[in-house]
Amino acid sequence: MSVPAARVTVRVAVQSPRRLLRDTLAACLAVRPEITVIGKVAEPGDIFALCELRRPDVVILDAGVRLGEMAARVRTLLRHFPGLNVITMYREASEQDLAAACRAGVASLLPESHGLAAVLALVKRSKGRHARQAEGGLTDRELEIIVLTGSGHSVAEIAAGQPGATLDRVVTALIASRLPFVLVRVPGPVADTHWARWHRGPLVAALVDPGPRDWPVVAELGIPAVLVHSSPLDPPELAEALASGASALVAADRVDAHFLSVLRMVGQGYLVVDSMPMRPLIGAVRARWDERASGRAELPELTSRESDILRSLARGHSIRQTARALGIAPKTVENVQTRLFRKLGVRNRSGALAVADAFGLLPAHAPAAADGAAAGHRQAAAQVAASPPKGFPSPEGFPSLSGE
Repeated sequence: MSVPAARVTVRVAVQSPRRLLRDTLAACLAVRPEITVIGKVAEPGDIFALCELRRPDVVILDAGVRLGEMAARVRTLLRHFPGLNVITMYREASEQDLAAACRAGVASLLPESHGLAAVLALVKRSKGRHARQAEGGLTDRELEIIVLTGSGHSVAEIAAGQPGATLDRVVTALIASRLPFVLVRVPGPVADTHWARWHRGPLVAALVDPGPRDWPVVAELGIPAVLVHSSPLDPPELAEALASGASALVAADRVDAHFLSVLRMVGQGYLVVDSMPMRPLIGAVRARWDERASGRAELPELTSRESDILRSLARGHSIRQTARALGIAPKTVENVQTRLFRKLGVRNRSGALAVADAFGLLPAHAPAAADGAAAGHRQAAAQVAASPPKGFPSPEGFPSLSGE
């Protein structure tokens, strides 16, 4: 009679001074059949005794903003337990801190913003060699790149020096302010997600160093956006950002001081841009305006279907409501709306209503309050960003890793 082999699991110890993070991380790992959580401690100094008692395969350490100090503890830990796989989470780290962690033998460096999925991937990965100083003489930079690559960082993140540092600052500011937010990591349609469909109140997007695939969410939801940029923007880039739907720009090094106040102003419908980069752009716009001043501004010619769509936008109808009202397919509404935006030179609904009102294209007989139809439409457009973002936390995120 054969006896079935016992299930082999990865034994994990968890350390974090933050109780919510410690308990949540341990609970999420414990439900995995291939993982056994052998204990959890709050203080870094207690992890040695836990390893001596329970002999884990993997230790998860929470360094926070003190990665350099944690590196010394890791060196001592690995001296006594050379086969240990050490995963160190951190919130902020300098180049010197990363190099010190690599020299100490940290197997994987993990920014908090990467979430639970990244932790699971590193825990389930078979134990690899620790990044010790090789006899061949690897430099600190080579050790750093090896460890960051093994931790799942992309080339762009490694080249940036501090992976996700700007995003970390924005998330930290939102958590500290206790504003509800959704962290979207994969660009794509979001209108059918639960938080976009069931949120209460208007939304504001915060785009951190966005690429071309990130901007469509602003037009899709018809919301204002705050652009957080790590490198300075020249006038063409600034103009492109404003045309794409940005209502404010915040430099990465000013997130801590300005991001929340800018977010509140954008939520109230304001355009917030630093005056210095705006001056060349304003000069170019004024020169172009002077060139056209002698002639009459050309009104965009709209088809009857485009006028129908515009009237529906002014009433605050969604794409589906517009399609039902006009008896056409939602896809047709999207295509006509795209052509309408192109004619008006805008990227979203609020921009279309503002331009249409300026050109006198909004219908005077639409339902309106005593103040008149145009004022009613302007008010409807302004309400898109009437308050800071509200919604439900992302189901894909791991709130406790960032302290939510």
